Amino acid sequence: MQTRWPLDVACLTLLLVSSVVLNVVQLRHATRLSTQVSILVRSLTFGRELPPAPGDSVPDLTAEDEHGQPIRILVKNTPLPTVLYFFSSTCGWCERNLGNFRALTTAGAGSYRFIAVSLGPEDLKAYAARSGLRCLFVRRPNRESRLAYGMATTPTTILVDTTGVVEGVWRGAYAGDTLRDIERVFRVQLPGIGGLPAGQSANR
Repeated sequence: MQTRWPLDVACLTLLLVSSVVLNVVQLRHATRLSTQVSILVRSLTFGRELPPAPGDSVPDLTAEDEHGQPIRILVKNTPLPTVLYFFSSTCGWCERNLGNFRALTTAGAGSYRFIAVSLGPEDLKAYAARSGLRCLFVRRPNRESRLAYGMATTPTTILVDTTGVVEGVWRGAYAGDTLRDIERVFRVQLPGIGGLPAGQSANR
């Protein structure tokens, strides 16, 4: 018995560690599956791609960089919160909102990480040079990313905290209540958009 005791303890310890590791792996898969189911339910319910809601956990974003190379934008365990800005150069409201987003990236530099996600055909290098935006540009997000982030409306701004949880979602250009809410959350003052007709939505 004295000879087997250490062996029995070692076996029990190994079984316990294996059980803990298995539970962690299952929890990660369950969390990912829950996120995917939530995305699918929203899509089926409303019949279109919709952005995530505050409190939702979102996956990393996979797209292409300005050279056409695959790039993965990590949104979990990041040093700064991530601001994802979905736009297209062929979207009139995106062009009218450019001054607002430029001011936001300037004021938020060092406090947030800004990613501009192009959904249009533009040359990213040329657009980046013209826009004056202080952020990383990516384009052509893959299908999983498009579904997860609901890229049906441009411009759309999504704020993700350092753990990958959505803190805020703003659909459309920064005008009216959207402008005031973004200024409150980011503690900035933006130029806004002039000439917006009453009752008109500031998005594509």
